[in-house]
Amino acid sequence: MKYIKFLFIFILNLALISCIKSSSVNSNRPVTELKYTSSGSIHPVAGQLKAYNMRDASMFAKWFANEVLVFNFGDPNPVITSRKELKKRYAIMFSKAKELHCEVVRRIVTGNFVIDEEIVKGIPGKGTVHATAIYEVLNGKIVKVWFIKE
Repeated sequence: MKYIKFLFIFILNLALISCIKSSSVNSNRPVTELKYTSSGSIHPVAGQLKAYNMRDASMFAKWFANEVLVFNFGDPNPVITSRKELKKRYAIMFSKAKELHCEVVRRIVTGNFVIDEEIVKGIPGKGTVHATAIYEVLNGKIVKVWFIKE
């Protein structure tokens, strides 16, 4: 358990250092593709991103564990505590945001963690949002997500 916590903190620090060192969000470096897992199935982070951009709440939710926990980074209390709640919240957002689209501009993949730097466009009342999403994946499902937003 200590190793996992150390690894998580190390990965997060690498991501934050990468963001700080970069003067521009738009990078010419290619983003690491996450099309498939080692077993040949679609990687859950890739699947949820595709469903998010299609604004399909049912397809989006299927990539998450039943007991998924979603956090705003730094807050110990999750903002979402189940796949059912996640599906409901995102269905509402998808219905209101007809132009919603997320683009991954940078990605770090280490073990069970995927860290995506994202530009999200089309959020009503917010326009474009620059954010970082940290996903923990176990047994083919996303079990935890942390969001860092500007």
